[in-house]
Amino acid sequence: MGGRQRWPGAAWEEQLSAQGEVCWTAAVEDTRSGELVGYSEMYWSPLRAAALHQGATAVRPSARGQGLGKWLKAALTRQVASACPGASWVRTGNANENAAMLGNAALGFAPWAETTEWQLKLSPLA
Repeated sequence: MGGRQRWPGAAWEEQLSAQGEVCWTAAVEDTRSGELVGYSEMYWSPLRAAALHQGATAVRPSARGQGLGKWLKAALTRQVASACPGASWVRTGNANENAAMLGNAALGFAPWAETTEWQLKLSPLA
């Protein structure tokens, strides 16, 4: 069986698109190697027009410590906000131990909600 394989997330993207959801992605490339070193994504839907949702932001370990994650978030927010009628908030989240992204305050983010997640370790089945 030949042919091009379908990206596993394509069905999810198609579902979001059918509901009017728009996704933007910004990426940083190391032009010396051609390697993708970081990316950030943002979502907006006319069904919740007042809020932009900041999705994943990630930077390769070898490129960390330069502020790329914050720069990506700021650049993407600036570009996307003007394209979303009615948007007045950007919501994002991160774990308390993610020191780099706790720097979101430097971008003007302020705590809005806090959640606690619980985990149960399952013993190996006998």
